[in-house]
Amino acid sequence: MAAGLPIVAGNIGPISELVDDGVEARFWPLDSPAQAAAVLLDLLDSEPKRALAASAATARFHRDFDADVIAPRLLSFLQGETADVHSRGSVRAQPAADVAGGSWTSAELPA
Repeated sequence: MAAGLPIVAGNIGPISELVDDGVEARFWPLDSPAQAAAVLLDLLDSEPKRALAASAATARFHRDFDADVIAPRLLSFLQGETADVHSRGSVRAQPAADVAGGSWTSAELPA
């Protein structure tokens, strides 16, 4: 998206939640090689469709995923979580999942 290219992919949940089919992306059913080929050939055969999808992908990236957009949201979220933790006093952090092969450990957070 940031590179100014259209997205072409199988229609799976996480990707289809981030971009819109027919706007900045083109999807195909995972079980249909023929439809995948048709989507790819359609984009390859049409410079205007590629350019429109690429432009939309770039605009979507800058609107929704650029660091200037994400950083304030993340900071706001983290500050809100910190305020919530401090208002409740000392709490134990519980691991939700393994991260990069390691595990989160429980830790006492300051009040």
